[in-house]
Amino acid sequence: MIWQRWFSVLMAVTIAWVTTVSPAYGVSDLTWEKIRGGSGTMSVSMIDVGQGNCVAIGCPNGKKILADCGSTKGDQALKDLAVHYINYLLDGSQFDYIVLSHGDKDHYNIIHRVVGSLTNPLITLPEGDTPRFYPPGYVPKSGELPEMTNYDPGFLNLLKNAKKNRNLRTIESTYFDKIGKPNPDLQCSAIQNESNGIYVLAGNLAEGFAKNNNSIVLFLKYANKAVKPFTIMLPGDAETGGNPDIVNTIEKRYAKANFLSTDVMMASHHGAEKGITADSSFLDKTKPQVVVFSAGKKNTFNHPRCSAVNEISDAYLLKCQNHPLTRSIKQPVSYSMSASKKRKGEEFKSAKITSYDSRFGTMDSGTVISLSDGNGKFSLYTCPFPRTDTSRSDWPDDFLEECTKMIDNKPTN
Repeated sequence: MIWQRWFSVLMAVTIAWVTTVSPAYGVSDLTWEKIRGGSGTMSVSMIDVGQGNCVAIGCPNGKKILADCGSTKGDQALKDLAVHYINYLLDGSQFDYIVLSHGDKDHYNIIHRVVGSLTNPLITLPEGDTPRFYPPGYVPKSGELPEMTNYDPGFLNLLKNAKKNRNLRTIESTYFDKIGKPNPDLQCSAIQNESNGIYVLAGNLAEGFAKNNNSIVLFLKYANKAVKPFTIMLPGDAETGGNPDIVNTIEKRYAKANFLSTDVMMASHHGAEKGITADSSFLDKTKPQVVVFSAGKKNTFNHPRCSAVNEISDAYLLKCQNHPLTRSIKQPVSYSMSASKKRKGEEFKSAKITSYDSRFGTMDSGTVISLSDGNGKFSLYTCPFPRTDTSRSDWPDDFLEECTKMIDNKPTN
């Protein structure tokens, strides 16, 4: 019948439109092979560790990088799950490079748990956060850099071994990688040029141990052809202000148009008000398409702050499947406040909203994984950890089943 033929044609057109136009939201094609990177794929896992930062990078050339890994707030089970995830990601391999943005515990105190005793990774950290291993009985003079007691024993032993094996690199305040010349010590791509490699944009700009503005700011670029590179920025806890100001420093060093354009940005200092990713000038230069806030549930620092979340312009962000996002809203001074809060004149209340754009919080979305094969496009997945027994052989499959594709093969910025 005529109506049946027309119905068949209409259905065929509808199916064709859905498969070619509609984004593949929710349908996850993620595999552990993709998560591990290599063979021309770059994979970046911003891992849910509670209140802290932890990023595992699978390079296109097969190298593995750990950029920070620590947590000071959050349940122990979550940290154990993060360690299990990293070990499964490594699949018997080892990290080739470790970059510590700065000496705060929530950026380093898990590292020793995922770096075996037989590994000998190259470790990079700020000069001001590099311990001095003084001889026994030596008393440091005034003004000398911190002794080894500033770090937990596990990470300290890692630093000792790296120093012994001449695998300890420090970033001084004057150091930065020039455009077209990525960091020679962090080999992530087969080719090193303006569009391929890892740049140290800044580091060690503060004075003293474990200062936020000591943070090494990393910028990853990857393109395997003449296309816009896939880019990731990891700013540690870098903040606005200070002398020199880290935002002004980076902007002057990289004034070339669109060089700092960023596809996926980890929010600075877990989404603090003074983080550089809450600075309008810095956001205008970087134009992030995705921003990830790594913070723990009900954290006492009230991260991420509402102001930091809202500062990111919708003009840059991608639209995606709706998802929850928790941020802290500053409340007016009230009679019921504690004396300490009254002195500070502030109190915060956590509020969960529904986000329709590409702002994600690890406390709500779990681990956030970005993938690109260097063709000028990238995909992004959110993966809450399954709370199942990690000793079970099917835990890796359980993890993949929890993942949701939120961004599907979008053009790079």
